[in-house]
Amino acid sequence: MKAGGIGLASVPLELERALQQRNQAAAEGEDTSWLSLLYETVSALSGQAFDLTERRHALTGDLAQIPKIPCNLEDYLTRLHIWLAGIRQFAVSATFDLGEDVALDISEERVSRLIREINRSLTSLTNLPVNGKEDSLADHRRLIKKILTRPLNLRRANLFTLNYDTLIEKAADAEGAVLVDGFVERIS
Repeated sequence: MKAGGIGLASVPLELERALQQRNQAAAEGEDTSWLSLLYETVSALSGQAFDLTERRHALTGDLAQIPKIPCNLEDYLTRLHIWLAGIRQFAVSATFDLGEDVALDISEERVSRLIREINRSLTSLTNLPVNGKEDSLADHRRLIKKILTRPLNLRRANLFTLNYDTLIEKAADAEGAVLVDGFVERIS
């Protein structure tokens, strides 16, 4: 967070703003119903009304004044993936009964596109540290230095992180340390 990261306990306003911008930048004639699907689904899941046009207008102002959508983003994405898998298995579109007279007509294309746009926007938002917060990398660099200066008679340190960001990797690069992250880089 100190580096400009976003929390996922709700739909981050920064993500919502990025999705609105992607929608507005869409080519003329391109299907942008994926964004209305976001507001339809979070409204149904949260029991609160979120309107695309109202949110678009609000997101042009100060984010601190806007109420967040109270849906955990990871849970929401999981639900979208489950819905997409169900639609792909049985039909091209489906109607989901969410109780209390709430039913959503969802097509494979809209769900797939919404997931893709959320992932693209989320990826750009997790490129940390953000401009102006580069000093926040110092904490990670200190951690890497402490690990590198451990006595040699101790076992190799293992770091596990569930973060979406790559701050540990960037700090290791800045310190000249090599991390074995499980990925194999291949240059063709």
